Amino acid sequence: MFRVKQLELIHYYVRVADSVLPADHKSRDGLDEVRDDVEVQIARSRARTENDAALREFEVDDKITTAEAARLMDCSQRWVQYKIKRGELRAETFGRSYVLNRRDIA
Repeated sequence: MFRVKQLELIHYYVRVADSVLPADHKSRDGLDEVRDDVEVQIARSRARTENDAALREFEVDDKITTAEAARLMDCSQRWVQYKIKRGELRAETFGRSYVLNRRDIA
C-alpha cells in the first residue's frame, strides 16, 4: 500500500503524462483510469489517517479508574491512591473515587 505522499506523486506524474502525451499516443490507454484510481486511493488514505488521528485523540483523553491504573502500572490500587495524594499522579475526583487520564499512566 502506498502512503499519501507517494500517491500524490503518482497523481502528479499521471497529470504530467496526460498533458504531454499526444492524444493518439498508445501510452494514454488507461491513463484516465489510473488517475481516477489514484484519486480514490488518496481520498481513502486521507480518511483513514483522519480516523486514526481521531481515535488516538479519543484514547488520549480516555479516563480510567485507580484499579485500572494499578493494573497498567503493575502495582496495587492503594499505591496509585498514595501517589495521587502525594501529587505524583494527576487525578480528578468523581464522587468518592479518583479518575485518571490514561495518558498520564502511559
